[in-house]
Amino acid sequence: MKRNFPLLAAVATCALVLLGVSHAGAGALDVEITAAMDHLKAVKADADLLVLTDAPFVRPGARSALPELAVVEKLTGCTVGSGNLLFFQRPQHHPLRFLLFARKTGEAVIISAAAGQYAAEKLNMSATTIADKAFWDQSQQFAAGKDMFTLAGIANAWAAKAPYDFLKCAELHNHICPGLTSGYLLAHYLLERHPLAEGERYTVVSCPV
Repeated sequence: MKRNFPLLAAVATCALVLLGVSHAGAGALDVEITAAMDHLKAVKADADLLVLTDAPFVRPGARSALPELAVVEKLTGCTVGSGNLLFFQRPQHHPLRFLLFARKTGEAVIISAAAGQYAAEKLNMSATTIADKAFWDQSQQFAAGKDMFTLAGIANAWAAKAPYDFLKCAELHNHICPGLTSGYLLAHYLLERHPLAEGERYTVVSCPV
């Protein structure tokens, strides 16, 4: 559900101060990634650094974004095999976006493509911060505002060391929610308590509450 939060200028200013948000200028992707890692005090192949991106799905300028993904993988050392490179699905025309997130502090940098350049937005996305209504009241002011629910939820699930298969479910579902969580728990219950014998299969009938 899309919600608009009308805010007075003073309230918006207070929210920005609360969250410590800053908007960087536009530049090349490698420059922005390097600056983001410096801001997060992260080193290459840091196990406490997450990259979350829609690069496998979007097509900036009607071309694949996989070359940009390769740049980010090379600079950050984040990989699928290490469990700290995750994806979220978006339509092909959606902006190319990379979130770099520090597990220990909740500090984050969101790098978005715009007109062939990249602009970075710095913010705190810790579990404590996103539990504050002020975060969501001003979230639409970001270039990445429409993706904030997805980014914040998946990043914090990863930070809490959620099971990897749960994170892969979140990739497919595109966000963390009660339906995803309950479905994951039910699936594991079935697999553990009612494993299939040869020739058997599951049939699941479900509906919203």
